[in-house]
Amino acid sequence: MTPDAQMHLIPMRDGVRLACDIYGAPPEPTETPETGATGAPPKTAAPPTPPRPVLLERTPYGRRATRASDQAALGRPTPTPADQARIFLADGFIYVRQDCRGRGDSEGTFTKYHDEASDGFDTVAWLREQSWCDGRVFMTGVSYSAHAQTAAAGVGTPLAGMILDSGGLWHPFETGIRVGGAYELKQATWAMRHALKSVHRRSEAQRRVLEAVDIAEWFARMPWRRGDSPLAAAPEYESYLFELWGRQIFDASWRTADLWAEGHIEAFPRVPAVVMGSWYDPYVRSSLKLFAALRDRNPASRLIMGPWTHGARVTTHSGDVEFGPQAAFDRAFGADAVSWRSAWLAALAQPPATPEPAPVHYFEMGGGTGTRTPEGRLDHGGTWRSAASWPPEASAPLTLHLGIAPDRTGTLLSEPRPAAEVLLAADAARPVATRGGQVTSGEPVMRGGAFDQGAAAALGAKNRVLSFRTEPLTAPLTIAGPITVTVTLTSTARDADLAVTLIDEYPPSDDWPEGFAMNLSDSILRASYREGFAWRVPLTPGEPFTLTVEAPDVANRFEAGHRLRLDLAASNFPRFDVNPGTCGDPWDAPVPSTLTVRLGDARATLTVSQVPSD
Repeated sequence: MTPDAQMHLIPMRDGVRLACDIYGAPPEPTETPETGATGAPPKTAAPPTPPRPVLLERTPYGRRATRASDQAALGRPTPTPADQARIFLADGFIYVRQDCRGRGDSEGTFTKYHDEASDGFDTVAWLREQSWCDGRVFMTGVSYSAHAQTAAAGVGTPLAGMILDSGGLWHPFETGIRVGGAYELKQATWAMRHALKSVHRRSEAQRRVLEAVDIAEWFARMPWRRGDSPLAAAPEYESYLFELWGRQIFDASWRTADLWAEGHIEAFPRVPAVVMGSWYDPYVRSSLKLFAALRDRNPASRLIMGPWTHGARVTTHSGDVEFGPQAAFDRAFGADAVSWRSAWLAALAQPPATPEPAPVHYFEMGGGTGTRTPEGRLDHGGTWRSAASWPPEASAPLTLHLGIAPDRTGTLLSEPRPAAEVLLAADAARPVATRGGQVTSGEPVMRGGAFDQGAAAALGAKNRVLSFRTEPLTAPLTIAGPITVTVTLTSTARDADLAVTLIDEYPPSDDWPEGFAMNLSDSILRASYREGFAWRVPLTPGEPFTLTVEAPDVANRFEAGHRLRLDLAASNFPRFDVNPGTCGDPWDAPVPSTLTVRLGDARATLTVSQVPSD
């Protein structure tokens, strides 16, 4: 039987009331001839229900909406909020779903990422005061709902446990809003999508303008400016987009609990948490850093990392690559995702929570047949692994040197080649196109996942991409952990970006005559942030500088015959905004420039984390 929800408006400290559905709480007493004016129950009434723990989810996407990320099992329908409530109630919880400020039926004005710390704190305080709550409030949720949890935890909200799925803003200049200082343009596609969803609140003229926007065409004619953007008819969304885009220094305005979990971790409750992420999710680095910090605070915390895109934990593929049926969460963990969460929380609600000997469960990609599946995907395969820590305790750094062979191909070798230089073009009018990767909310402009990156290019004059490869491997190589690229360059402009992509390069085969270059991880660093995000340091044209780019961790098995490949570029668009080269505003007129990459010494390296291969 599907449980009914009671709708409540919970008051916040500023008087704004936020709407929530409460499943499983006893109905509030009302005045009847039997109870009298006080609402006291009649003498024949059943004894009151004992107080229970509360499970809270805060969302900007509609508390009664069913989202794709709610899917709980491979091939089964996505459960509704009420379906999920039935499972949580059976495990002894009261379940609460709340619309964030200014969304759904909640009052106030929604500004992305704002007010979540204080609103989360006030909501939990109200819940803990209710007679049907036993004083314990747990939080759960995917993506923005995970951001809302870290925001609330960062102001000392008394939580009993957390499940952080595909989100949580560890550092806004590293993941989620910016990466290496470059702005993530999923903020623009996200804003456009939600501006369209709110057209009912707009004038007829605004509605017509928004519905006529061709967002892909707008991306082809950047830079945008306020009032001259696809969001001009939705001023609140345009304002949030440009306000974050224009704040290029990591100052006090960024250092709030709403945006920066790293700086507020000491306020987090010392309770167990599950941190769940995936290799093709934008929040890989946030997930791993949150897990490390939360496990330090409570050793019963757990980490799960799958091969999925953002929130797609019951799929078996990412982009054009198939990982096999075991990749789906429910196949790996023996329960659908909702039931698994409920069971973990129910066990947590019966203290003491005991640490697991292997709290880390991660999907090691690779080991498949390499053939083309009936759906046209690469069968890459993979295996779930367990570890006591992340990176796995058996991991060790493997450093490879970037160089140039006599035939002008880029090499990755254990020893450096002779010193050399190669040019890399940085042309804002022709940026290097995003092809999959850790992308979410990018449709219809970009899509996340693993895709063929094409053939490696020889290192000619003014390349737009530079490829460096190992020789074909003579034995399997497995990596699990961080990825670091260090390169020394010069530039003709006052600023530049270095974008990196790590690739598992398959050899040619009957199914893949040109081979298949599968992207594993990618990142970017804006050179003006090379000394930190609290200030920008312009480049001096022609003067050498060294960049160290940290790409998101990954776990992958490279089979014998495959190659590790590293691609370098000066852009990755539209995932990131294109650097105008001025060290000024992001909407400055761009300055075409050239980077010179220095090779052949210890400052031109790729370092990965090697683990023993089976």
